[in-house]
Amino acid sequence: MVNGAAGVGPVTAISWTINRLDIFVVRYDGQLYHSHWPGPGWTTWAPGPGALAVAPCAPVCAVVSAGNWVRFVNLFVGALDGHVYHKRWLPISNTWSDWVQMGSLETVLHAQVTAVSRAPGFLDVFVADVDG
Repeated sequence: MVNGAAGVGPVTAISWTINRLDIFVVRYDGQLYHSHWPGPGWTTWAPGPGALAVAPCAPVCAVVSAGNWVRFVNLFVGALDGHVYHKRWLPISNTWSDWVQMGSLETVLHAQVTAVSRAPGFLDVFVADVDG
């Protein structure tokens, strides 16, 4: 349950620093939620950053990428308009970026987006388009 409501999509988890876990999930209402473990316990679920029309219970992809001296938390999700969007935690300003559409690729609802950081400054993102 997330904030007392059942019906959530797959949970994705990342660890981007020592003794810190972050988890993300999309609820039945299409709202992204976030919780983290700063030790000694989990924070309460809170609505995720920024508004985006996401399919109910859509899978979220979270990946940590390295930059020059900093680590970024990156989120990827398929939206109701069929496009993939990206958002990044900006540790220097302690804020989230806006959601940014990733090109013109169209995908099906609830498509699983997968991403990997293969080197500092490089993110590879994978998702099936509407043709499979």
